[in-house]
Amino acid sequence: MKSAGPSLTLRQLRLLRATHDTGSMRGASRVLGISFAAVSKALKDIEQTLGFPPFQKTRGRLLPTSRGSRYIAAAVRIDEEMSSLDRDVATITRTVPERISIGYATIALQPFLRRVILEAKRQHPHVTFSACRDNRIALVRGLHAGIFDFFLGSLSGFDPATVETIPVLKDPYVVLASLDDPITEAQAMDWTYLLARPWILPCTGLLNRVHFDAFLQENDLALPHDILETDGQISAIVPSDTLRLVFTTEWATKARGLWRFYRKLPVEFPGFNDVSGVAWIRNGPARPSRTDTIAIMRSMP
Repeated sequence: MKSAGPSLTLRQLRLLRATHDTGSMRGASRVLGISFAAVSKALKDIEQTLGFPPFQKTRGRLLPTSRGSRYIAAAVRIDEEMSSLDRDVATITRTVPERISIGYATIALQPFLRRVILEAKRQHPHVTFSACRDNRIALVRGLHAGIFDFFLGSLSGFDPATVETIPVLKDPYVVLASLDDPITEAQAMDWTYLLARPWILPCTGLLNRVHFDAFLQENDLALPHDILETDGQISAIVPSDTLRLVFTTEWATKARGLWRFYRKLPVEFPGFNDVSGVAWIRNGPARPSRTDTIAIMRSMP
């Protein structure tokens, strides 16, 4: 049986091509990211394997020898095929269906979320986006547990060492009174009077409620005696009790159309206005869809 001749490794074939393309050992060293000494030794090993030198120096440039030309031509062909295979694998990897899961607690961020998803789908139509609305406590737990890739809501309380954030909007707290409520401006400025009234407040533990309670404590005020707690779905209650005051945010009021039933009282919460935006775990999974979605969110005005 006729011998197939000496065989070279893929690394040696790539070295032959790099030397052929650059015409020098120093050029091959630069292309392959290895030392000049490593290139010199590798070429000597190839010469020993073949039994003849693959290159000869002509006018300061390394050119293929007559016997080395066949191996160098094969090296170029094989390297191009391997590069093509690498590109095909990368394309397949990019087009494997991926899922981005987003949890949002702030209804005012829905327009921002919609723009992000539309742009991400335009750039990456293979990516599936799912959005879930829930209370902030459950969503933040889900973010840390890896259930959600992103959280949209209040950015208060996140540790910047573990969570990265992008602020999107400021959402001032407001107190609303029914359009039928005869409350006067002087009464609206009197917290003793206000806290004697019945209220609709977020459930204990929700961030807006935490801020409301902290405001009262800081100003040495007591909680109202008559409280109707809600998970934020205020529109489901309106207008069942026209005597209740409502603590919510300006954006939630607009988004839920509460201006049809309520008017804003001249009550301020200095130092307690919330900032909402996007949060995600630092050093999370480096999936292309996740990385690209972060870039899209950063680019949004």
